[in-house]
Order: sequence, then C-alpha cells, then structure tokens
Amino acid sequence: MSDPLQAKVKPDAQILVVEDDPDSAGFFRALMTSEGYETHLCHSGEEALETLASGKEFDLVLLDLILPGLSGWEVLGHIKDDGKLRYLPVVVLSALSEKAHALKALDLGAEDFLTKPVDVETMLSRVRVMLRIRALYESLISERFGRQQAQRTLEMRRYLAKVMGGSSQVQEMADLLDNVVATDTTVLLEGESGTGKGLLAEAIHRYSKRADGPFVVVNCSAYPETLLSSELFGHEKGAFTGAIRRKVGRFELANGGTIFLDEVGEISPLTQLALLRVSWARPSWAFRAKP
Repeated sequence: MSDPLQAKVKPDAQILVVEDDPDSAGFFRALMTSEGYETHLCHSGEEALETLASGKEFDLVLLDLILPGLSGWEVLGHIKDDGKLRYLPVVVLSALSEKAHALKALDLGAEDFLTKPVDVETMLSRVRVMLRIRALYESLISERFGRQQAQRTLEMRRYLAKVMGGSSQVQEMADLLDNVVATDTTVLLEGESGTGKGLLAEAIHRYSKRADGPFVVVNCSAYPETLLSSELFGHEKGAFTGAIRRKVGRFELANGGTIFLDEVGEISPLTQLALLRVSWARPSWAFRAKP
C-alpha cells in the first residue's frame, strides 16, 4: 500500500531556504530541486525579509535559527506577526537540539522543527506534509472567495435592478460588470446623458475590492481648463500666483477607492495626456464617461 504522504501535492511549489552556511544551503537547494520544487536561497535574515516583502509567493520556508544579523527567531516572529504571511508554513532548522528550542519555535508559530544534520527522508516527508497543509489552506481560501464572489454578484444584480430596473439590457450589463468589478483597471463608460453612467460607476465601486475606500466624483466640464489640472492633481503652496495654501487633488483624495471622471471627453488633449500617465502610475481607478 502506497504512502499517501509520498504524493506530490504541489510539485511546482516555491520554497524559500534561509541558510547562511554555503554547504547546507547548497544541500537543501539540491534536495528540494530533486523533488521538482523551485528553491530560492537567502543567506541572512535581512535578505529573507526583503524577499518576502517583494510580493513573490512562497509555499514553504526552511529557516535556520543561527544567522548573521537578524536571527532566525526574529525572522520567524516577523512572518507570524504579518497578516499576509502568518499562514505561510515555516520549518525551523537548527543544530541546537535542546527540547526548549523546539518548544520555543513552535510557540512562536513554526509548523515544525528539524535538528541538523537532517535525515533526508525525514526532511522530504515533513516538506510533503507542510505542502499538503498549504494546498489545503489555498483550497479553503479559493472556496471562500468563490462563495463571496457569488454573493457579490447576486447583491450587485439586485442593486442594479433596484436603481435601473430589471430589463434584459440591465441584466446584460450586470454580466459585464461582474467581470469588471474583480479587476484593478481603468473603465470607460459611454452613453447619452441621463443613461445612468454615474449609477454604473457607483455600482462598480460598491461591489469592487475598493468598496471600503472613497468614491470621488469629478465633473470635468464644470471646471475651466486653467483650474481642472489643479483640481485633479492638487498643488503646493506658492506653486503659482494665488496658490496661498496646499491643495489636495481629487486623485489623492480617491486613493484606495474610486475616482469617477464625468464628461472626460470635454477636457483638453494636454490634460488627457496627464490622465493617461496617471492611469498607469496610480493605483486608483479612473472611470471615464463620455456624453
């Protein structure tokens, strides 16, 4: 009968090895690579934290305790105190075989503790267990996200039916918006005046990942060209004659939320070019409407 733990749950797993000893680091990398896992090496605690902060996704950390600079204890504490990293499995590796060290590591949140020199089969078995746990966690998160997405879709359809009616055309728009609200991208809304572009922009904001942020509306046709740029981007005190105080721009006010630029087709080509640059540089969404 085959051992269920031998099955490669995540054959393409990303493993971070934090080890300052070149021989040990090379051994761990070769061992993980032989199993088909992609391995990234860090030789200090500082390097490990920089790598984890870079946004690269890892499935497991193999962490030595004795490191130059930041210790393995500090790296472990950082991982388990970080809201985004706390569920990342960590296997602590140490030449310190005292039971107290193993208990301390587990108390700080480590999932396992191995004493060096490690037995190859034992390490591979423990790694498989950790990756199985990681795969289960990702499956649960995916299932939860699926339920949340289904609930969001239902609520958005109900909201659109309430504010715009339950016609087949509105339901077709709901199908399109269901894909739009899940993305971080600029959206262009076109239509005649009074067709509900503002309502659609508000619905996209309401059911997006930025729903907890501000919803800022700018009627671009209501400002003369000389003032629109300052209104959108703000200015510092003394930037020009009459700038007696610092003004926060609408884009800055909308940070973390949504900015709806109504009648964007009325602005000058120069300001449109500035908006194009902002749409690439800023995380805020810009919803553009044309008459």
